[in-house]
Amino acid sequence: MQLGPMTAAACDEESLAPEMGQMFGPAQSYVYEDDGDTVIFKFAAGGPWDYYRKAGSAGELTGVIWNLTELNGESLIPTTHITAEFSEDGRVSGSSGCNNYGAAFEVDGNNITINTSPAATTLMACPPPIMEQETAYLEALAAAKTFEFTEEELVLFNADGNPVTVFMAVSQELAGSSWDVISYNNGRGGVVNVIIDTEITANFGEEGELIGNAGCNDYFDIVLEAGDPLALSFCAPNGSANFDTGLSVWAGNALLACNDDFCGLSSQLNFVAPVAGTYRVRIGGFGGSSGSYTLAYTAPTGSTIVGAGLSIDVDIHPSNALDPVQPFSRGVVPVAILGSDTFDVADVDDATLAFGPTAAPLAHRNGPHPVDLNSDGFTDLLAHFLTEEAGIAPGDEEACVTGELLDGTPFKGCDLVTTVPPQ
Repeated sequence: MQLGPMTAAACDEESLAPEMGQMFGPAQSYVYEDDGDTVIFKFAAGGPWDYYRKAGSAGELTGVIWNLTELNGESLIPTTHITAEFSEDGRVSGSSGCNNYGAAFEVDGNNITINTSPAATTLMACPPPIMEQETAYLEALAAAKTFEFTEEELVLFNADGNPVTVFMAVSQELAGSSWDVISYNNGRGGVVNVIIDTEITANFGEEGELIGNAGCNDYFDIVLEAGDPLALSFCAPNGSANFDTGLSVWAGNALLACNDDFCGLSSQLNFVAPVAGTYRVRIGGFGGSSGSYTLAYTAPTGSTIVGAGLSIDVDIHPSNALDPVQPFSRGVVPVAILGSDTFDVADVDDATLAFGPTAAPLAHRNGPHPVDLNSDGFTDLLAHFLTEEAGIAPGDEEACVTGELLDGTPFKGCDLVTTVPPQ
């Protein structure tokens, strides 16, 4: 290798510029590795090897969800999750621990600028330590000047060369993974973070199985593209269950597919997504039965689990078999949240209850009333919601109640309704 002339700029005594200018002269050969991302120079026989990593680009950051593991040299507050996803249109977004955020970024080689003044964020309030951590994270993004990354790790450095954030890449494969839910659709028109100090998980095995224990009804939400197939089975040899199972797939309040008994008392279901979107898979037991199960599944590579929770039984207008609702009237709709041997209504957080497409709040300040409405020996919860705020429209055939348990677990229960015209 023959060296050309160098610039004559003066550098600090600690600078390696002179050595860098001289070291390439003895180079004998070079090779590329890592698909061209690394060049290796070989010098005289028995001499050293020098490794150089290609400068980064925005394209190399995209297509990966990065999970924060260190912030200014410290671990995160337990049970909080902070993420970053860089898009090709120059936006970085994710969860900042309490809220979701978005900001513009630019990359030039290994230099990066993230504009968080201001960042677009949601407006949730969390305990002070969580909010302080969130502020520190957004400030760390703004302070980032350079970055280094591999396929598994991304580090942002400030102007002094100190690491301000360390991220680990999140696998996009379902198989062999255990998912901690960091946000979920709350059934009231928005995606929210899981309540602090609570945890919801879904465990997916290497052979395409979801292993769990059914209390009342379990569910998980999965994002599919149009035409994506989803196969679910409790049948042998890969699936199993020790109770009478039921499987169903939903889009919002619409039931798209279901199966009860396919192989004995166990269920099997094959579903193809009609459009791109989020679909809910419900795992239930006939007549409230429950037990342990292994759900064998097949889903396309890249499918994402975005939520998990509890599906409950409700009875709208429990005293009337037609479940009549007069849309936009000034009355109230009584809704019974039904208790059972696997669901204790005393665990319901009354303040989180909402009804209908527009999430009507409770009509009475005193909250719902505990009572055994169906005389099955289990306490139910009778709640009333303002009809005109529920958003039920003429022709609707189903309405749902959403809420959370005291431990933060989200739940949802739906029942058929009959809309009636104004009198």
